Amino acid sequence: MKSIAKVSGIILVAIIFGFTFVACPDPVEDTLALPVITIVTQPAATTNVTAGSISNSLSVVASVTQSQTLSYRWFSNTSNSNVGGTFISGATGASYTIPTDLTAGTYFYFCEVRATGGAASVRSNVATVNASALPTITITAQPAPMTNVTVGSISGSLSVSASVTQSQTLSYQWYSNTSNSNVGGTEIAGATGASYPIPTNLTAGTYFYFCEVRATGGAASVRSNAATVSVPHEIGATGPGGGIIFYYDPTGFTMTDTGETCHYLEAAPVDMATMRAWASSGFTATNIPGTETAIGTGRRNTALILATDPGAPAARACRNYSHNGKSDWFLPSSDELNQLYLNRSAVGNMLGIGWFWWSSSQVSPYYNSAWGQNFGEGGYLYIGAKLNDNNVRPVRAF
Repeated sequence: MKSIAKVSGIILVAIIFGFTFVACPDPVEDTLALPVITIVTQPAATTNVTAGSISNSLSVVASVTQSQTLSYRWFSNTSNSNVGGTFISGATGASYTIPTDLTAGTYFYFCEVRATGGAASVRSNVATVNASALPTITITAQPAPMTNVTVGSISGSLSVSASVTQSQTLSYQWYSNTSNSNVGGTEIAGATGASYPIPTNLTAGTYFYFCEVRATGGAASVRSNAATVSVPHEIGATGPGGGIIFYYDPTGFTMTDTGETCHYLEAAPVDMATMRAWASSGFTATNIPGTETAIGTGRRNTALILATDPGAPAARACRNYSHNGKSDWFLPSSDELNQLYLNRSAVGNMLGIGWFWWSSSQVSPYYNSAWGQNFGEGGYLYIGAKLNDNNVRPVRAF
């Protein structure tokens, strides 16, 4: 006879007659529990960064029972949730470096912690990353576009005003340049304020400056407009063509043949050695359409004359003249010639073979005549026959 009983998960089989007992473990109730993952430190709930200067990271700290091995997988998500999400390739450490190329916006991340031994994975709380736009610099007041100063008594300064968002700190660097441009340029040592004193030792010429405004926080620098500082040559000074400067316009005048802006007129050091006619034989009554009288028109007038009358003595002599490496001389227009008369004392070397000098301005509609000027008796303009011989003085603009 035998009896079977179950006590505390052990099956007891009693064979009454032989008093034999057999104990067998219950295979279900004796199974060990699975390892358990616990996230000890969650990633920061909110991290604020600035686009363009990101250097932050997110981290998680976790533990697991039964001495199992942990592993990590970071996810991004489109909402503030740790459900779903997209695994970030390569993001398998306890820390995750926030991408440095984030643009302005809000981003969500979380970490899924796993372990060996069959442990159930656990996901961290969501970490929100707020990326703000880079600060922006705005120049609110540009430096004066043109400043005129005088050699030997230079004063004044160039100034710029600017603002920047996000309460960042502004800084300034002034540049000089060889042209009226804020591209390129050369840094001026020590010129790091919002104002730049114009150098007091400038010689005659035209100078160009601009300011580059910078700011902390990764803001893109902004350059001001170029500022021109004009230190005029004196009337009577030597020009770049080796001639004598007889006219200066601080605002500039337009050369009608090219559209360039010039500020000075210089005259050749001396008159042509011999007087010349305005037109060559056969062209003394020929219309030269398009000649004008204003300052800035003489060079175009000269080209127009020679296009119709290639042998025109006065215009050709000026076109063929070369001095000090400059070959862009021309017969002055009537207004340019008048400035030569007004400053004749500063120019000097007026040979005075006769009292009259030619301009390049034709008298319309009298096609056989051109404007000249009497330098000896009051400087009056006169209408001269193109076949007449008069004094000629080449001039050039710069």
